[in-house]
Amino acid sequence: MNNKRIIIWGILKRISIGLCILFAIYFFLGAPMMISGVSMDPNLHDKELAWIDKIRYLIYKPQRGEVVVFRFPGTRTDLYVKRIIGLPGEKIEIKNQQIYVNNEILQEIYLDENTIPLNFSSIKLGQNEFFVLGDNRDESNDSRIWGPLNQKFILGKLDFVFWPLGAKHFIFTPGYNI
Repeated sequence: MNNKRIIIWGILKRISIGLCILFAIYFFLGAPMMISGVSMDPNLHDKELAWIDKIRYLIYKPQRGEVVVFRFPGTRTDLYVKRIIGLPGEKIEIKNQQIYVNNEILQEIYLDENTIPLNFSSIKLGQNEFFVLGDNRDESNDSRIWGPLNQKFILGKLDFVFWPLGAKHFIFTPGYNI
């Protein structure tokens, strides 16, 4: 009888340690997230599973072009996925179907060629504020509607899609000439 207790205790101990490790990974290092909706088409699709890197922004500042996951400022509970277009201190304007960052045109090679950004009057981003847009501009609830995103709402950077297996890929962060 004593041996059974030792074996059961050993199994429970290993399960507990494993659960603690999974808990730490999930809440501190990264987590899976299911993409919901079409606001990031053609680069991310509804029902894909992607990995959120939660520690990156403890070390580095968010950069233009990165796809981020954040708590929607309006509810603070809903999770959104958008691409960073404008950085703190920059002037953002959308006119003549072009995005301007500090009066320079932003070339967005990751967009569908038929994407036309809607006009948006000029905004100057404050300290810790980002301008985020969905890649599918016609179907995106983003900074054009509710304004700049404060960094405190950003949970992490999307790194790669891992499900479904046929759609597996790293998430592209473009380089810009701005």
